[in-house]
Amino acid sequence: MVSTLRTKPEWMTVHIDEFSRENWAVGGQLHIDKHPGRHAEKV
Repeated sequence: MVSTLRTKPEWMTVHIDEFSRENWAVGGQLHIDKHPGRHAEKV
């Protein structure tokens, strides 16, 4: 990122925000609806 943005490492911040698959959509369609059964919880 530093070389691509041509900036200093001390100016970079990475923020990771985790969320459940039930709240993830692409193109207005929930991922869980697009791929039913694929993300079932494993016991």
